[in-house]
Amino acid sequence: MTKNKTKMISIRVSEDDYRLLKDHHDSHGNRSVSALAREALQKVLRSTSPPPVDLMVEVGILHTRLTELQQEVSRLARLVGEGSLTRAID
Repeated sequence: MTKNKTKMISIRVSEDDYRLLKDHHDSHGNRSVSALAREALQKVLRSTSPPPVDLMVEVGILHTRLTELQQEVSRLARLVGEGSLTRAID
């Protein structure tokens, strides 16, 4: 069932992007550039996949956590070496 299209969105694209859209709308089975844009937007809206991950941010977070873990292991090793950890547990 086709719904009446009553709302309008307007976007600006470069000449090159418009040419690509115009050249490809038929090959994607769309009757117009607008139909191709609507289909692409629907795919984005229906997508359940998470947004792309910024690997550099994730690596930075992991690096920070690894550094903290390293510091904690060193602290615990020092306490064990001093015998402080055994006394603290007793």
